Amino acid sequence: MRPPTRTAAGLIAMATAMTLLLPGTATAATPETAATAAPSPFQAISHPAGDVSAASVLNYWTPERMAKAKPLDRSLNGPAAGPDVTANAVTNAKIRPNPKTKLNRTTGKLFLVQDGYDGYCSATVTTAGNKRSVWTAGHCVHSGRGGDWSTYGLFVPAYHNGKAPFQRWVVDRWVTTYGWISNPTPQAFAYDIAAFTVKNKPKNKKGKRKLQQVVGGKPVKIKPARKLGILNLGYPHLFLPSGKPTNTRKMYYCQGPSTPYNIAGKGWPVGLATRCTMGNGASGGGWLHKYGKTWYIVGLNSAHHRHNKITFSPYHGPAARSVLKTVRSFK
Repeated sequence: MRPPTRTAAGLIAMATAMTLLLPGTATAATPETAATAAPSPFQAISHPAGDVSAASVLNYWTPERMAKAKPLDRSLNGPAAGPDVTANAVTNAKIRPNPKTKLNRTTGKLFLVQDGYDGYCSATVTTAGNKRSVWTAGHCVHSGRGGDWSTYGLFVPAYHNGKAPFQRWVVDRWVTTYGWISNPTPQAFAYDIAAFTVKNKPKNKKGKRKLQQVVGGKPVKIKPARKLGILNLGYPHLFLPSGKPTNTRKMYYCQGPSTPYNIAGKGWPVGLATRCTMGNGASGGGWLHKYGKTWYIVGLNSAHHRHNKITFSPYHGPAARSVLKTVRSFK
């Protein structure tokens, strides 16, 4: 978790403010300047999860260290843009009683080290040919503008009471968007999308060694409707707006409608919002919607407003498509 000194303009966030370009005289583009032009904010960027061994990561995350890990904070105090989401009823976060069911077990806790802090997020396994891809928030894998990539990543699906019913999986590669790592907040939240791959395991008694073979996966829906019924899963550290602590050893959920919502302001991509009392720690947990008989990931926990219980998700448009294509490209 970031030190409180990183708070700016009423926003507690890990991304630093974007460096402003000084006005100057326009010049014609040259091959050299064209080659260094800024990438599209929708473009994906990937990075190794660290240069330490899988054994070192597993040894690092002792039960005691996992219990003490702090959630990554993405709280907004300022006014919201877009439609009045407060018209929607608030859904109070409740404990998911059996995280090992087929629906629940694809969501888990993502432990990581960011800026020297032991932290955690939530994440949801997604379907991919490599059978080892997981969907989460950009701020879980990279601390944002001026920051760096997370290290010592460890994913524990269906984490419950300190136990790992489906083993612990070491992260080997992160993927997020240029929009997340290059923009100031709150604009960066419009691109707060990420994924990661985990290392395969030795074959178990059933001959399975890949994460998706063990727990299943949820497909990512590109260009979903913005008004949907949402099942929102995660591991919050506290309830909104009271700040009262949750049981961080258990999975929670909210269930309610989503609404179009622009967290970044005019001219930036419009995302989704729902009203849920899950606070810090739920970041990265999937927003699920059932199409026919299949549950899809249609969004994720990104940022939340403390005062009105609004939880935001970036839209699954070009940025999500780019992240998904990139994470699926790893064998």
